[in-house]
Amino acid sequence: MVNTKTKSTFTPTTTSDVRPSLSRLAIIALALSAIYTLPIFFWGNTYPWIATSPLWAGVLAVMASQLIKHFNSKLNTIDDVERIFQAPVLGIIPQNIGYLIEEGSEFKHAEAYGVLRANLLFSRRDEKLNTILIVSAGAGEGKSTTTINLATVFAQGGNSVLIVDSDLRRPTLHKLFKTANNLGLTNYLLKQNTLAEIVQSTGVPNLDFMPSGKLPSSALGILGSAQMKEMIAELKQRYDFVFFDSPPILGVSDASILASEVDLVMQVMQYRRYPQPMTIRAKQMVEKVGGNFIGIVLNNINMSQDEGYYYYSGYSHDYYYARKGEEDIGDQKHQSKSSHKV
Repeated sequence: MVNTKTKSTFTPTTTSDVRPSLSRLAIIALALSAIYTLPIFFWGNTYPWIATSPLWAGVLAVMASQLIKHFNSKLNTIDDVERIFQAPVLGIIPQNIGYLIEEGSEFKHAEAYGVLRANLLFSRRDEKLNTILIVSAGAGEGKSTTTINLATVFAQGGNSVLIVDSDLRRPTLHKLFKTANNLGLTNYLLKQNTLAEIVQSTGVPNLDFMPSGKLPSSALGILGSAQMKEMIAELKQRYDFVFFDSPPILGVSDASILASEVDLVMQVMQYRRYPQPMTIRAKQMVEKVGGNFIGIVLNNINMSQDEGYYYYSGYSHDYYYARKGEEDIGDQKHQSKSSHKV
């Protein structure tokens, strides 16, 4: 059983809204510091009590610690994320997550992607919206891992799924699937091969994979070509869901082009990896090109320390396995009764 809790509206006032503004405290601290230390700078030890005052030193220490905390912990709760980004959080992914194609459906964190799958389905307004791009602001935020694991969960649920590696400059997914990358997306876009020749099956039932192919010298604008749009339209008819992996959206224009062509766009954000303005800018770029931005996936969350996020993901995980354990016990009792009757 999964938790399909998704907020369609945003809480205008949260606990973070009524806290004192840490940035204002920092400005006050710097101003007071200037007021009291500039005379010392110009007139030497005329005011020695200022430099040696334990009280003043304590005030500066507290304000400095608050300033550090402000820059290191900008997003303390899910409400903070949703309020700042004006978008729902669709999933919380814990730290140290592997690939479901290797770990299997019983992997202890597989349910985190089950929650993400349920919230994604709940967020789309039309069942025909089945092409999905997963973006990130920068490299290393877990975009490709999220793409693979989410697609695997959909395939395990009985849906026909295709993963398209559209990161033409730094393709990596073919290594995970242990396939060659000599034929792929670029070959189809250049009209060198058919879809049947570039789509490969994987070890996961219902899950297919399209490598990126070799990067051609004339790659500029290839993802925005008419051939690309025709391919997406064809894949929509062939598969229940199509997932596109792409380069970071702030790095090159490829991700922005794809965002304007697919049905849905999600952003993976690794907790505290990049500055907040950078992650906000990534969302703005999706919206600027007309992309249908549906929500955020928070990745690499330390559940033992970030209690504000633990409830969202941990509760559904514990509840799922508690229910699963109860069902297993019930099945064992039922089988035991049946054997006694025989």
